[in-house]
Amino acid sequence: MKVKADNGMIHDVDGIGYWVPLRWYFSKNFYNLPTVLIHANAMEKKYTELRELTCPQDNLFN
Repeated sequence: MKVKADNGMIHDVDGIGYWVPLRWYFSKNFYNLPTVLIHANAMEKKYTELRELTCPQDNLFN
């Protein structure tokens, strides 16, 4: 998969900024929105399944 990266800054809870690479796995040059949504929905489904398996006491999804 072709990955485009930019530099960006994130801040921790103390307000300290860190320069980090921001990786764009789905850059506009190679992917349109419907294609990205297919991947996003698959990842969300997998995340939900893992969350329900590891945290059954959470009722966030009911």
